[in-house]
Order: sequence, then C-alpha cells, then structure tokens
Amino acid sequence: MEAEFKLQSNMYHKPLGLNLDIWLQTMESSPKGVVVGLMGTSKTLNRAGTKYLFNSPLTVTKTAKLLSFMQFFSPPNDSQTVQFRTQFPIGLSIHLQDLSATTCTLLSDALVRFFADVVPSMPRFTHLELYRAEKLLSASPGLGDAIAALTRVEILKVTQAGTICAGMLQAMQSPLAFAYIHLRVEERYMERQPHYLLRNAHATLRVLETHWTDPICRRGQVFPHLKRLSQYACTFLFPEDAMRAFPNLRYLHMDQSSSQQWQEVEYYHESHRNETFLDPNVSYWTSLYKYSGSLNVLYMMALTCHITILDIQDERQIFTIPALQELLLDTTPSHLILRTSWTGASYYLDPEYVAVMSQPGFWRWPMKSLELMIAFRPEDKDVDMEEMMNNILQIVGATDIHAFRLHLDVHRLGEWSPFDRVFEDDPESDSDAENLKEGHNASDDDDPFHEHEIPPVERAFETWDLDAVVERILSTRPSLETAIVTINGHSTLYFVDRQSGPDIVYEEDAAVEDSVAKTP
Repeated sequence: MEAEFKLQSNMYHKPLGLNLDIWLQTMESSPKGVVVGLMGTSKTLNRAGTKYLFNSPLTVTKTAKLLSFMQFFSPPNDSQTVQFRTQFPIGLSIHLQDLSATTCTLLSDALVRFFADVVPSMPRFTHLELYRAEKLLSASPGLGDAIAALTRVEILKVTQAGTICAGMLQAMQSPLAFAYIHLRVEERYMERQPHYLLRNAHATLRVLETHWTDPICRRGQVFPHLKRLSQYACTFLFPEDAMRAFPNLRYLHMDQSSSQQWQEVEYYHESHRNETFLDPNVSYWTSLYKYSGSLNVLYMMALTCHITILDIQDERQIFTIPALQELLLDTTPSHLILRTSWTGASYYLDPEYVAVMSQPGFWRWPMKSLELMIAFRPEDKDVDMEEMMNNILQIVGATDIHAFRLHLDVHRLGEWSPFDRVFEDDPESDSDAENLKEGHNASDDDDPFHEHEIPPVERAFETWDLDAVVERILSTRPSLETAIVTINGHSTLYFVDRQSGPDIVYEEDAAVEDSVAKTP
C-alpha cells in the first residue's frame, strides 16, 4: 500500500478522544493508510508507526509517493530520527505507472542517492522489486551500480530487463536467495544466460524464475542450494546440463514448448533416454518433489526418476497415448494432476486412451490421488457427457487411489460475443455498438447474433445431481476415500462443487517448503 509520509513536526495535530495507549494498540492491527494518518498526529505516534508501516515490503506506483518515501528517511538536521527510521524497512517494490522523461528526470538523482547512501544503512532491507527495470535504470545513471553494491538483498525481482539491468545483475554483491528475471524480448544483443546473469549468487540462490532467458550453460557454475526452478518462454532444458547445474533441485516448472513438432519431441526423448550419464562430477536426480508445466518438455527430458507431484499440461501438439504411458511409468507419481486445455475433452472420448489408462496392471505403482482438470473447447459443446463420465469412471476404477478430483471448466464454450460482430457499411454502426454496450439494442428481437444458445454440454450439467455423481465416483473403488467434482464457468450455474471425504493432502518437502516461504 502507498502512503504519504509526514515529515515536519509542525504538521502534527493531536488526535481527539482517546489516549495515546489506545492509539498505539490501534496501530497494531490497522491497515497502512490508518497507520500513516495516526503518524501525522504526534511525534510519539510517528515514531511508533514506523515499525508497523514497514513490516512488509512497500509497493509504490506513483512518483510523488516514491519521492515522499525517500524523503521520509532524510529529515533535515535530525540524525537520530534517520537512524531510528532506517531500522525498519524490509523492502521496496517500485512499480511506477508513469515513466515519462519528466518523471525519470525528477527521480534520477534522488533514487541514486537513496540506494547509495540510505539503503546500505537499513539492516532489514532484503527485498527489492523493479518493474520496467531497464527504463528506470537507463534514466538514472549510477542507479544500477548503487543497487549492485548492496550487500543484504535476498529477494530480487526485475521485469523488462535489458543490457543495463543485465550488467547490474552480473555485478550484484548481495547473497540472493530468490531471483525473478524477466528479460525484454526485443533486446537482441544482451546476456541471457542465467549462469552469467547471476554469477555472484550461485552459492546462495534457492529459488529462480526466468522469462526469455537462454538454456542452462553446459559448463556453467553449479547452484548447489537451488531447490526450485521455473522457466517461461525459454529454450529447451537439457537434462544433463540441468542436473549438473542444479544437483539438489526439488521443484521444476517448465513452460510450454510449442515450437517443437512431434517428430522433434520424439527425437529429443529418444536421444536423452539413450544417453548414458557417467560423469562422476554430476549428481543425477533420483527424485523430484514436484514437476509442473509442459507435458511435452517433460517427455523430451526423458526423466526416469520418481516425482511425488506430477502436474502436467497438454500442448497444441497431440500427445500420443504410448508416450503418455511411458512417461507415467518412468516417473511413477504419487499425485497426478492432468490438465487438458488444448485437447479439451478429446482424450476422455478416445477409445485407445481409455483402454490404455484402464488396462489391468497399468497403475502398477502406489498412487494416492488423481486429478483430471478438463477445459472444454468450443468444439466440445456437443460432447456426450454420459459416455465421457463412463470412460472416466473406467479409468478411476483401474487405480488404487485414495482421492479423485474432476474439474470441468466450460467457460470457453461461450467465447463468442456480440462485440465480435463487424459493423460494415452501416451508417448507424457506432450507435449500434454503443447500444450493445449499454445492453438495450432495440433490434435485439430480430438479431440472430443476440441469441446465445446454451451448449448441450452446459444443458447436461444443469440436470446433474452432483451429490449422486460424487457417490457414483466413490462406488468405483473400495480404496476411494475422497471424491471432488467442480464445474466452473457455466452460463447459469457459474461455479458449483461437491466433495465427499477429506481434502487432498500432498506430502510436504522441507526443502521446497522453505524455498516457498521465501517466495514473494
């Protein structure tokens, strides 16, 4: 939350009605806006409010607020107040909406002085976020050097980073534990290799999230304490390079790989599956706590280690049934979450898929829960839900799971909108569009576009007795203790859910839990 900071003692005005002790107690549970208001009433409350104001990182979106924040730590001729105030801030998120030339000129010198002279004296300042970092740094010469010289930052987030920001990252002296790096797509000549961008943090980094970076360097530095890696819009991650760089990784998220055709996916899979990893200096993964993201990327990596939680998403390319079977047998997940968005409901109407997933002995490892998250496509509007449910229950009946969740998202079935109409060669097109926006078009009764027929799938859901569906699921296996059914995005039902049995509980991994606790 943003706030105006009262700096001058002559601005104080005594609060009415309640004594000082009550106001102090009020501050403990009040939002930051209330705290700031109370801080302007007396010197005592101003000092007391400082610790409540900065007990979480402050987000600033306006230039005036940022200037006010920095001035708060530079009251004239009052070194004791400065020393007191600098004890409390734990972090700052600079998310300015206006980064015009005028704004940047106004902020430039103040930002450099603040990070060079004030922040180093803040013992608890460990969290820094810079949105549109390249523009901010390029407008403030010396700011990147001042930030790089800080020695206490543990959590760093930069977006829209370019060459100047890359230089700052490479020079960082802080013991970073969490790094979020979003690089500018349009920058052609800049360092994009995580090993080099974070070369001074390899001994401390525990969580890394990257967007638009290069693949892991084959002979780069080792990050021995990294537990969680998330990569978005990045080139394919080669398994041996990843194992060498992150020997103790527990949680891997990989975004989609839509650039690969299926032949290329198969090629990578076979190449990595046939590799013999014999490097004595590499600690090969024997297990992962969680993998989430692209089904294709995981298949291309050809991992053959146990994954406790496998949360996979389909892609544009159709994934073959034998490939899915091989992937599951290689990773033997304890908890499987299968999300189908590109393919919608098609898998669960495919006789080959149903036959493979329900064949005796297929689920030969002990799996505790199965979650099917189906996002219906517009072309799924006529799906026979009774047939689909029979197929799903056939799959569930072949397992020994204790918990099952079925999530049905139908919001895309009604994607067409009257705003998609193109008003051409119509002198009243502008007024028609306005009428549509206001919802009172006089020609609605004669307009075939205005009628929105609810798709058959949604009609079927309106007749469902969800309690009966849940009981039907539970009856498929004696081992089932929990059944959960949710319908989301329905035209009339909106969101409905039913559950029988306890919640689905995943095993905890101490290393991952610790890293997540540090995640902003």
